[in-house]
Amino acid sequence: MSNVLVGYGTRGGATKDVATSIAAGLEHEGHIVRVANLSSPTPLEGIDAVVVGSGIQAGVFYGEVLGWLDQHTATLAGLPVAVFNVCLTASDPSKHEAAMAYNQAAVGKLAGVVSQEAFAGRYVPEKVTWWKRLLLRGINKDRAQDHVNAELARAWGVELAAEF
Repeated sequence: MSNVLVGYGTRGGATKDVATSIAAGLEHEGHIVRVANLSSPTPLEGIDAVVVGSGIQAGVFYGEVLGWLDQHTATLAGLPVAVFNVCLTASDPSKHEAAMAYNQAAVGKLAGVVSQEAFAGRYVPEKVTWWKRLLLRGINKDRAQDHVNAELARAWGVELAAEF
């Protein structure tokens, strides 16, 4: 049994929902899990493994998540780490490889990653800035969408449990 941190960065809440589902899978397998928004100070004392995830904007992880990884690079080098992202690209199975590529900015900051995944997200127009709504309207993707699959995220958490 390990103490696992599931840290995330989110704007609209989808990544928090996915992180909570991953945590449920890890807990089901006997791990002790702490879920934390990485926009707040999140220390690693007492942590044996880390799962870190972010929503995606313009193809990259949110700045607070990348900054947290930079801040904790040395400690993370000695821990098993898994990485995930949450994006609308992953809602199309034919684009899974492209969605997985969004993890590279985070993976590149880590000494080793035991697993990585991309999960489909959601778009809630009321939770984004007016300029992003305008941009999405211009490419005809401005309708609310919800592709979050809690069971898929939980199943990945169960798979990760064996790595930790």
